[in-house]
Amino acid sequence: LSDFDGIVAPYSLVIAHQIPQNNSFINQINNAPISTWYIVGNQTTEQEFNKLNLGVEVINSKGNFNEILPKVNQQFPLFTLSESTYKTIQNFPPLIGLFGNYQLKTNVYQLLNQKIGAIETENPLLVFTQANNKKNAILFGEGIWKWRMQEFLMNKTQDATNELINKTVQFLAIKDDKSKFRIIHNNTFLENEEIVINAELYNDSYELVNDPEVKITLINNENKKFN
Repeated sequence: LSDFDGIVAPYSLVIAHQIPQNNSFINQINNAPISTWYIVGNQTTEQEFNKLNLGVEVINSKGNFNEILPKVNQQFPLFTLSESTYKTIQNFPPLIGLFGNYQLKTNVYQLLNQKIGAIETENPLLVFTQANNKKNAILFGEGIWKWRMQEFLMNKTQDATNELINKTVQFLAIKDDKSKFRIIHNNTFLENEEIVINAELYNDSYELVNDPEVKITLINNENKKFN
């Protein structure tokens, strides 16, 4: 950190591994219109994290840490993961994260929740927030390198870990500067030509999705409607 000039404007994403105490750079990026992925571990205090006001608060951790297993929330709306990745994540080893109660505010989306031993909780492990044209992700545990090692041990690949990290980075880094619903067609058609209208619908990570049904109504010059 001491080698960086603190100018974040040229960048699309900052990954902050741990949150140092009373650090002006962390406050600077938190107030800048740049996406940030915070990784919270045993070098981060409850007090320093809560100062950032990210939409999640940790309460009564008292400097204690837990071993936290991942529990996948399959209702997560911001992007999709493959079924094989969901299954692999369930077998990942624990990360080290803050013990305590977690309070979530609005516009917080949980991809992974915390599982402590055999007990599944609603406490967040990996969450995403969107507010004031700024996207953040927070991983409440350190040691994600163990996930890559475990996956290679199980499957001889690291596809699931790569997909999780790539999708997270893609969602955070991409700018919301294009429409999520686009219609593609010619402006004019010949009288004997088949009329084809294509539509593309994207989720918040600009992945193509087909779940919602799309309807269109054509109206001719006699005001007659065709569905």
